[in-house]
Amino acid sequence: MPLAALVLLSISSAGCLDNPGIDPPAREFNFPVAGRLWPAAAPTQLLVANSNFDLRYNGGSLAMWSLGPLDDCLRACREAGLAGEDCYLRDGEQIGADEVDCPGLFRSEVVIDSFAADLALSPDERRVYIPVRSASELFYVDVAEDGTLDCAGRRVCGEANRGVDETAARALDLSLPVDPIGIYVGSASAELGLPEGSGDYVLLSHREGATSLISAPPGARPSLLDVRSDLTPNLAAISRDPVSGLMWIPSASRPVLDRIGVAVNSDSFDEGVVYDAGSLELRGVDTGATGFADARQVVFDPRGLRRAYILSRRPRALFVVAPDEGLDSLELLGEVNLGAGPSRLTVVELRAGTPEARTLAFVSCFDSRDVYLIDVDVPRLISVYRGVSGPFDLAVDPGKERLFITDFRASVIRIVDLAPTLDCLAGSESGECTPVQLGMLGRPRALEELR
Repeated sequence: MPLAALVLLSISSAGCLDNPGIDPPAREFNFPVAGRLWPAAAPTQLLVANSNFDLRYNGGSLAMWSLGPLDDCLRACREAGLAGEDCYLRDGEQIGADEVDCPGLFRSEVVIDSFAADLALSPDERRVYIPVRSASELFYVDVAEDGTLDCAGRRVCGEANRGVDETAARALDLSLPVDPIGIYVGSASAELGLPEGSGDYVLLSHREGATSLISAPPGARPSLLDVRSDLTPNLAAISRDPVSGLMWIPSASRPVLDRIGVAVNSDSFDEGVVYDAGSLELRGVDTGATGFADARQVVFDPRGLRRAYILSRRPRALFVVAPDEGLDSLELLGEVNLGAGPSRLTVVELRAGTPEARTLAFVSCFDSRDVYLIDVDVPRLISVYRGVSGPFDLAVDPGKERLFITDFRASVIRIVDLAPTLDCLAGSESGECTPVQLGMLGRPRALEELR
């Protein structure tokens, strides 16, 4: 979000990020920026990173919320005559008269620095990595078998859970760049060909056009191995092409996607380089008089089709593309116009109430305050879920047919029922494809200056 970047820059310049003040209260949302379902195969919990955007507290937080009590708590809302917009689910000692007490909803929480940019789970889902822009560092938090979070047994994550070892990098006159914004975490053995047990590797994209490679072997402090700093400025999220193994990184500065690769030459994973794999041009798209596009994210088709989906702010659209490996370009297969400020994208295969599965894209549009639902195989717009204060990150639980919207402005998680949409796709007579909000985790706390 441009506003977030501007405020971050001004606060950083003033030297005000070291806030010794109030600790973040437990069980509260404070400008959440990322949400992930855990475990991915059969979700039982929701992992949320809170950014502490307004610096109300001395840090942000990372919290696990249980999905188990939701059905009973949402039923309690309905029995109390509370509609989805008025159903506030809380788990704590002080529950308001118009709130529904939901015991067991809260699971675990740790405190990190302010301005988390994103989060990523390791392939085995036993560690969370969080790039933090205020400290220009990487935080890493272990996840126990029951889903509880652990920062060396402390609520506040200390030195044991932050930063990277730069010893090897300094010998090459390298250091971790500032302002990490995107993250990718992969298996060093499965994706880089290193021996089993080599742990994770982490790639960070940095706002000003750099990418850093970090090794994260089990039981050891992550180490910075290489930095490439000649990429396009204003980089965004990182996505891995499952066919080529190359990383695609969109940018707000020109209508191409940078690609980088990772090469390792050590069985112990103590050496590695990031190399420029060339850029991909999106053909057939009018980027306007300015001559450049503003892409935010790439998602590859979850079914293994040779297809990708690009979320763009200029023009405001979701592009369906096919890589043309021979020409280093992208063939445009289709596009769907979006609302203002497209921010995050997730693509999920759903059954849609029939044996025939449907693959849907969910797009948050922060500025126009809505979420777009798109059938990517047509492609066509199915529905727009409107009236969300500040939709940002999105997580879909296919089994429960629910969408979880990380509402940055209101500091809540919205729980949305996708059954009406799926019934509509299956041919129900109502013809109404718009999903319905069931309730919220937390109470809305919208701030006027963010509107």
